[in-house]
Amino acid sequence: MTVVIVSSFANGVNGPFMFDDSRAIVHNPTIHHASLWQILTVYDERPTSARPLSNLSFAIDRKLFGLNPKPYHWENIIIQVIIAGLLFVLMRAILKICLPTVHLNTMRRDWLAAGMSLLWAIHPVQTECVLYITQRSEQFAMLSMVLGFYSLVKCQYHRRWLTVGFLCCFLGMFTKQTVLVLPLMLLLFDRAFIAGSFKACWSQRRLFYIACFAVCISYASLLMAVPSNPLSVGTHLGVSRMDYLLTQSQVITWYLRNLFWPTGICLYYNWPIVTDTADAMPTFMLIASLLAVSLLSLWKWPKLGTWLTGMFIVLGPTSSILPIVSEVASDRRVSLIIPLILFPAVVLLIRGLLRVTRRPQLAMGSVMILLLAAGMFYVNQTSRLSVYYSNPIALWQHQTQQSPWPAGAWQMLGEHLEDEKQLAGAWQCYQQVLQLEPGWNMAQMGLGTVYIKLGRHDQAMKILASQTDHPLLAGVPYNAMGNIHKQKGELKEAALAYDKALEHDPDNLDYRLNRARVHNQLAQYQQALQMLMPYADYPDAPANLLAEAGFACSQRNQLDQAQAYYQRVLKQTPDDAIVLNSIGVVMAKMGKLAEATAYFARAVSIDPQLEEAKDNLQKARQQIQ
Repeated sequence: MTVVIVSSFANGVNGPFMFDDSRAIVHNPTIHHASLWQILTVYDERPTSARPLSNLSFAIDRKLFGLNPKPYHWENIIIQVIIAGLLFVLMRAILKICLPTVHLNTMRRDWLAAGMSLLWAIHPVQTECVLYITQRSEQFAMLSMVLGFYSLVKCQYHRRWLTVGFLCCFLGMFTKQTVLVLPLMLLLFDRAFIAGSFKACWSQRRLFYIACFAVCISYASLLMAVPSNPLSVGTHLGVSRMDYLLTQSQVITWYLRNLFWPTGICLYYNWPIVTDTADAMPTFMLIASLLAVSLLSLWKWPKLGTWLTGMFIVLGPTSSILPIVSEVASDRRVSLIIPLILFPAVVLLIRGLLRVTRRPQLAMGSVMILLLAAGMFYVNQTSRLSVYYSNPIALWQHQTQQSPWPAGAWQMLGEHLEDEKQLAGAWQCYQQVLQLEPGWNMAQMGLGTVYIKLGRHDQAMKILASQTDHPLLAGVPYNAMGNIHKQKGELKEAALAYDKALEHDPDNLDYRLNRARVHNQLAQYQQALQMLMPYADYPDAPANLLAEAGFACSQRNQLDQAQAYYQRVLKQTPDDAIVLNSIGVVMAKMGKLAEATAYFARAVSIDPQLEEAKDNLQKARQQIQ
């Protein structure tokens, strides 16, 4: 199992941070702090919002690995292997209840459990959970649920396992809010597979359920009591609860399709909200009928009903009536429901074959052949998708062909092409987005930044000014307008624009760095240091921020501090000629001419066209002579 899982995802481990990884890891100030309290109380417009333990895991990784994404990917793969092993143990235990020895012997049940666990681990929807680093929270949620169910199975023999079950509920909800439904799922599972009735559950484990429901309801109430965050969740953006529910009937139908035939996997769907009820009525009736069957099964056939109803319970937080406007559809949500569909399907198939043939070998062989065929298909799809994750441009080019509504994929492709300075390709991508979605704000912003880089400032300013009031863009338009003013030498106007950007997002390092640069250009060195110091003291502060802080210190004759900042920059970028020249200037001011000369000479050897370093080198040698 380990070999198959690792080989399936290995093609993607060399990929960079992508999509929301920037806000969750690269530009997440909460994981830079030494304070554990700040790490555990994150609640803002970030993927780790209200997920303190997930945020803590990224803080630990950031401390250990810095900004090298490869170890993060390998860690996610290791977590996937661990969950698959635990799922195997859980499946084996439940199969013993559903298919006793009279039907299948221990060895056959073990192979069946291994096959189902492996099928979950290598399903193509797992590429998003494993290779998109931010979605580690989805893995943690699955880990909590598997251990929670297993604790109920084991508590028949050792009651101390109930403590493990409570910890799964308590700690799991701090990794992802989906785990808030775990106590209800445990109660249904207990009634169907262990206790036999709700009355027996209450008499045997009442304190356990009281504690689990109490902590989860308390945390859910706390989340609802805090002002609406993140900004993309809720009805305040004009999406009604009913429209979202109708839309989710289409989305869940698509999830079920991808669960069995995962050829339509897409990282970003940009699924449109239903505006005409008639469009969603067929899928709404289908999902409503499936829900009715699940509830009927829960009453008539508790074991089957528990699995089917569990699917709706798990999807409830993201696929019911609370609009998540920024991500209406996401295949990773299927990850948690794969066992809830796969397990009863396999058990019912085996029981049907046993009833028809009365030959366990034939029934077991037929099911294992089906699982093997599905596994080979899934491995092929997962390995192919993993290759795309190693190259963002290739990934988003694939998404533009894969997505049923590709405007979002074109937007992301344009942003990556812009980062690679392929401005013509980026411009074409943004234009493609606006052809598909004329009101797409981020595409307008993308065109604005492309025009800035092309020097067409008037066109850029016109676009940016029209986007300043959009709530989801925060300070992005103001920051871009500040860049234009700075390029034109209008430093006071640039300062005002950057201040506006910081009002929207005070912790954004790019905004702070831009504002500090303007302070330095205006010889306001103390203000620049005030802007940079809280972040320059982080152990892994970015090189450009440290260089700007070093320049301000040098100008204020705080030479020891300037030297320390520049030395930290050189640890990250040892061949930065400009920084080498700057630290040489600091050494010269300190009277250390020999060391200054060495830095100047090294800067000139790296960049022979750096005239300032050449002049400084000549002056330093003359002074030594």
